[in-house]
Amino acid sequence: LAALVALVGTVAAGLASAELAAWLVRAGVQVPLREPLNLVMVLGIGWLAYRWLGMPQLIRLGRFAPGLMVGSGLALGILLAAWGLLIQTGAAASPRWVGDTTSPLALALFALPWMVLHGMSEQYLVHRLAQDRAERWRGPWTGIIVAALVWTGVQAMQGYVAPVLLVNSFLLGCLFGYVARGPGGVLAAGLAHVLWSWLETVV
Repeated sequence: LAALVALVGTVAAGLASAELAAWLVRAGVQVPLREPLNLVMVLGIGWLAYRWLGMPQLIRLGRFAPGLMVGSGLALGILLAAWGLLIQTGAAASPRWVGDTTSPLALALFALPWMVLHGMSEQYLVHRLAQDRAERWRGPWTGIIVAALVWTGVQAMQGYVAPVLLVNSFLLGCLFGYVARGPGGVLAAGLAHVLWSWLETVV
């Protein structure tokens, strides 16, 4: 039940925040509000779920310093390994900055805080709700696998349904679940997601 609430809540908050932000833009509010709205909705869903299912006990939000170190290290390690493999096999040229504007650095830096909100929104319920309950139910590895399955479900419902993407999502979800158990907590998992997505989609 907790896994289902985490899955549906994460996806629903993402869709609802996108619709509301688009409506606000059409109404004349020219501010990128989708990600802040997404995080607020996710936290609201979490609050309701905790009142119903009980507060998290094992998976913490985490401390910022270890969260930043572990999250950044994980994302950079995966990204460098992926780039290295692609370059080694000839599937891609050396990574380079791609941009069609005069100030790609400014655009990338502008996108970063919004990506932080995005990553935390997508990791919060996965770990604080689904992983926490599953770990209390059957131990740490059950928690990690359940979190990875929920994360894969979120990605699939966003359209990432090719088999290789599902496998990638599951493996990445296992890593996120593993680091969420450490002192960095959900912050480490969220920041790993943030940096990976920022480097992949913006840089």
